[in-house]
Amino acid sequence: MDNKAIANILYETADLLEIDGQDSFRIRSYRNAAQAIENCSQQIKTLMEDPKQVLAIPGIGKSMLRNLQELLQGGKLSIQTELLEKYHPSMLQLLKIQGLGPKTIALIWSAYKICDIDGVEKLAREGKIRELPRMGEKHETKLLKAIEDYRRIGGRFLIDAAELEAEKLTAYLEKYPGIDKITPAGSLRRGRETVGDLDILVTGSACASEEGRQKAIAYVAQYPPPLQKYADQLRGRSMIVARADMFPVECVVRGYISGSAWKEYKGTGRVCGIELPKGLQESDRLPEPIFTPSTKATSGHDLNIDLDAAASLVGSEVLARASAMCLDLFTRASERLAELTIAYEPIWAIGSGKVATPEQAQEAIAFIRALVADRDRDAAERVRVLYGGSVKPENAAELLALPDVDGALVGGASLEADSFAQIVTAA
Repeated sequence: MDNKAIANILYETADLLEIDGQDSFRIRSYRNAAQAIENCSQQIKTLMEDPKQVLAIPGIGKSMLRNLQELLQGGKLSIQTELLEKYHPSMLQLLKIQGLGPKTIALIWSAYKICDIDGVEKLAREGKIRELPRMGEKHETKLLKAIEDYRRIGGRFLIDAAELEAEKLTAYLEKYPGIDKITPAGSLRRGRETVGDLDILVTGSACASEEGRQKAIAYVAQYPPPLQKYADQLRGRSMIVARADMFPVECVVRGYISGSAWKEYKGTGRVCGIELPKGLQESDRLPEPIFTPSTKATSGHDLNIDLDAAASLVGSEVLARASAMCLDLFTRASERLAELTIAYEPIWAIGSGKVATPEQAQEAIAFIRALVADRDRDAAERVRVLYGGSVKPENAAELLALPDVDGALVGGASLEADSFAQIVTAA
């Protein structure tokens, strides 16, 4: 089990604990541990050989260490299993719907024992969500819109549903002569809990010639009957790819110290075996760009490796060429960027629904300029201000007349149409 899989389980456990109404400190401990493991440059299963190395990771204490040992030994976490028995796994999908937080989900479950998107949508259409405490008709309407948006642009499917659809598509493809192998890819191959798109790799003699490829594409484009209703979504998303040999080293050039490099530097003073100056702070610019290779992991995160390890994978000569090419590209791109002027364009919003006056706007503008001047005095003179906050019609003309204001974000959810028209007229 790689770091990504471990982190996913801890994140899901934290969500389930929050739905269950448990202590916020305990919930936070799971999320902190998940984030630490996700960002760790070494695999936890390897570090577990010496538990002290795991305990040295910020965010992981003795209790979490025991959870990790249980997870790596048995493949499951007992607390997560218990919560999944109490709450269906589909409840995790509800957290992806805007406006549905753990407390609201727990409220719906308590009242109706509903824990899936279809069920919540049905409740909303029947007017039952508005009957719950702290809910209303507006909340119900927003919830239906959020579910519609989720399905349109961000919908994902539980892996069992994705596997059923993949089996149907595979059965269709197997009937075509000259297809030798059909392999699932992407989230389906990795066994993720949810799948957004079906990625299926098809290889065989049918794709060896241009004529054969076109016939294969035409066959795929016909789509089997079960998928006819998705024809518009699938059209144009079939492609033939040539087989390639993977270069087993990720070529990374760093001009600044951050991410996994920062974590490694804090522990050893080096990055990928390269000695760096003492006293660097996170995101500091390095004295000169450095080539920092990493592995090409088949799952989870790539791992930083030193130059000797990289050379053992691709050979010293090939690695030297790759390093020179990457450093040259990075240097030329940096020089080009240095020629560009990037203007600061702060956006400022005052208050939480409070009406902002022109006087407040002037104070805000002065504050923004002072902040920018601390970093770049010349840039402070180029600041453009997009003023935000609630605006009354009678203040609009005066506000927009301020010399430092280039535009305004007006109103909000409560802004009436007549008021908006008056503001536009004033502008």
